Amino acid sequence: MRERECEAFFEASTRSPMRTLVLLAAFPLAVSAQSVGSFSEPVTESDAPPRVCVDLESTQVCRTVDDDGEGVIEVEGAGFGGALWRASAPGIVDDVRAFRVVWGDGRSALAVAVLEGVSNGLGVATWSVHVVPEGADQPAYGFIARDFDPEGGSFATWGGEPVVWATEWMEAEDPAGRRGTGMYLVGRPFFIGADGLAPAADLPIRARRLLAEFRTEPGGPVGWLSSRAAETRRQDPARSGAPGGDAGRITSVRPGPDGFRVTWTDGATERAFVVDPWSPPADAEAARLGDRATGRLYPLAYRPADLDGRAATLGMGAGGTVTLWLD
Repeated sequence: MRERECEAFFEASTRSPMRTLVLLAAFPLAVSAQSVGSFSEPVTESDAPPRVCVDLESTQVCRTVDDDGEGVIEVEGAGFGGALWRASAPGIVDDVRAFRVVWGDGRSALAVAVLEGVSNGLGVATWSVHVVPEGADQPAYGFIARDFDPEGGSFATWGGEPVVWATEWMEAEDPAGRRGTGMYLVGRPFFIGADGLAPAADLPIRARRLLAEFRTEPGGPVGWLSSRAAETRRQDPARSGAPGGDAGRITSVRPGPDGFRVTWTDGATERAFVVDPWSPPADAEAARLGDRATGRLYPLAYRPADLDGRAATLGMGAGGTVTLWLD
């Protein structure tokens, strides 16, 4: 990656000249180098039942259906053999991709990305990403990313550890105030852990306004968001002011057909929410989850493993979206 692109990436996120030099020196290795091993291109092994597979060395990941016709992901091979979980069945869209994520201590995981659909209009691709630590038979967690790069351009490293740029499209204000609101691809960097995501607080949120089609440019989200056409956001575009509100606690978490459901209470009032629903729920409010310490939203549909019983501040985001800020 060219040095001027590195400088553009960090110039708005740091004021210290020495800090800038350190970041510029680290950026080519830390951000442009992928920390993943990409599996092969998907191959259709069967049409009836549908079965689409990818391979890397002795490991195979397949998107298929079980005996009941329900969609599943099957994993066979060293370290991950026997992993099986529910997923959307292959149909009009059947793409599946897999990557081997390696941590600095040598441990590894699979990141399996399943194409859920492509929208009309902008043609935004929605992918669900599932992280399976080595030796596990189920994903430890998952999340949704818009226009995730199936070639691996959503992954990077920082400080020797794997990072994923969780991307979504959203309407946001121009931080410079020169233009009105517009559509932005927003990328939030997170460390990929064995049991969950952690905000990469030393890396900035980046956003790129849709002034012209840029998704044909090489490099995927890491490349698109390190362009001079992108900008650093000091505050999450989905946030309205500081991540404050009413202090409380999440008292229950349960799955639902339209997104997982949580109950929150401040000790006097109890409220029910559906987190990141596919469509507006009729019997509960929609909500997002965020990290209170950094003021950043978590990726869509991300469910931390320790969510039940977690302290959470109930606030309001930009556009009136309810946000549960997790402590």
